[in-house]
Amino acid sequence: MLEKQYQEEYVEVNLKDLFWAVLNHWRVLLAALLIGGVLLGGFAAFKELRVKLNTSELEKRRLAYETALENYEVQKAQLETDLKNLQEAQDRQQFYLNNAILLRMDQYNVWFISASFCVETEPEVTGDDLIRTLNYASTILARYQAAIDQIDLDEVVATAQEPDLTTVNPAGTSRKMLETSTDDMVSILNLTIRADSEKRAELIYDAVRETIAAQEAALAKTVGAHKLITINEASYAGIDLETGKLQTTFQNDVKNIADSITKTSDQLSALKAPKSTEPTAKSIIKKTVKYGIIGALAGLFAAAFVEFVRIILQDRLNSMDEATRRYSLPVLGTVAETGKKSRLDAYLAKRLGFNSQGSAEKAADFAASNIRFHLKDGSRVLLVGNCGQEKLDALKAQLASRLEGVEVTVAGNVNENSAAVDALRGETAVVCVEEWMKTPHKEIRRELQTVADSGNRNLGLIAVR
Repeated sequence: MLEKQYQEEYVEVNLKDLFWAVLNHWRVLLAALLIGGVLLGGFAAFKELRVKLNTSELEKRRLAYETALENYEVQKAQLETDLKNLQEAQDRQQFYLNNAILLRMDQYNVWFISASFCVETEPEVTGDDLIRTLNYASTILARYQAAIDQIDLDEVVATAQEPDLTTVNPAGTSRKMLETSTDDMVSILNLTIRADSEKRAELIYDAVRETIAAQEAALAKTVGAHKLITINEASYAGIDLETGKLQTTFQNDVKNIADSITKTSDQLSALKAPKSTEPTAKSIIKKTVKYGIIGALAGLFAAAFVEFVRIILQDRLNSMDEATRRYSLPVLGTVAETGKKSRLDAYLAKRLGFNSQGSAEKAADFAASNIRFHLKDGSRVLLVGNCGQEKLDALKAQLASRLEGVEVTVAGNVNENSAAVDALRGETAVVCVEEWMKTPHKEIRRELQTVADSGNRNLGLIAVR
């Protein structure tokens, strides 16, 4: 069995045609827009007016607004204080990061000075006195350590006379440039100096020696004769990973503060002052307009969606281009009923290929010219279609006067009328006449299949309105 030419049920949907087909029902869309706007806007106004006339509800809203405003002021003040403190902390940390020697030091090129000291005393020969002297030596070392730890290193590094040693060094950042420790088992005092240059390390070591000398003179008066002997001293450049860790930690702290500032600023920006919900004439009008617009848009989109679904499900003849794509037949013309058309209706119809702007006479002339062009040497044209007998007769009257020498005959609806099917028995050229936006495609397919089975030549389609 041969495959039927017009049995194709599913075709590609053209969204552009669907869009213009929906807009063609603009009166329905406009009505839905107005109804939605009036209903939702009126409902909003009614609710606000009912609240305005309710004394207890007004008092409830007033108290809620005052509570919300108080909470807002507290939150705003707290966030502003936090932001100010964070910005001050950021300024301090950034100043330290830019100026502190320890934080600007290259961890892979640190200058070290290390030294170890022990106390020499004159112990008595007796065992007991010897033990007391050794214990006493540890106490003396602790006194030296305390004196060294009290050196104001910030002042030392900031008052350097050499030009390359001068710096603005923030207070408190030089402490780790000089570290001390004691070994009580052997009564030894150890110290380590780290600096960004040999000169600065020597500068700090000079301050240490001055402190040791001053402390030795002071202790000689109170403790007795003793000597602080240097048993080890070294100066060298090397790598100091601990300094690198300290610098990384400090930089992370600066970044964390910056992140906190950003977060707090965002919170402050997002904090909005509460608005009173007590209805006023201005607020009622504003809310009515707002919800009126929302309702209008909702009504418009709902109507457009319904029209879209309806057009898809009904699957009727809407676009002339779609008819040509579906059936591979030319559209011979479009003929509208007489009467004045609005410009909008004419424009939307034209977007779908149905030209209704010209007069009925011009449309009939155009359709007759196309029939004559496709008919060539034929002398008979048979009109069939799903548009109804009256429209077929009216079209016949318009075409007959314009097709001299051509017999124009009306067969009728071949899907319902047996006489119309019988009229296809003779050899003739057929023109299918369909009603725009009303004839379903399934009826057109059945009609075209019947014409194809009859063996007659189908000249094309004419859409009428």
